[in-house]
Amino acid sequence: MVFSAAESKFALVIGIVVMLIVIAGIFIFLSTQLSPEFGTYVNNLNFNFELRHR
Repeated sequence: MVFSAAESKFALVIGIVVMLIVIAGIFIFLSTQLSPEFGTYVNNLNFNFELRHR
């Protein structure tokens, strides 16, 4: 299959967006389904990450 430059960029953008949606969905599913402790663990990780990179 041969793509033009515009088509390959478009496909790349769609692929990245789909990957991000899937990853976000997995994280939301895990944090809500597994346990409240896991949800707070993820929140603490995000909080520490934000503090470190402020």
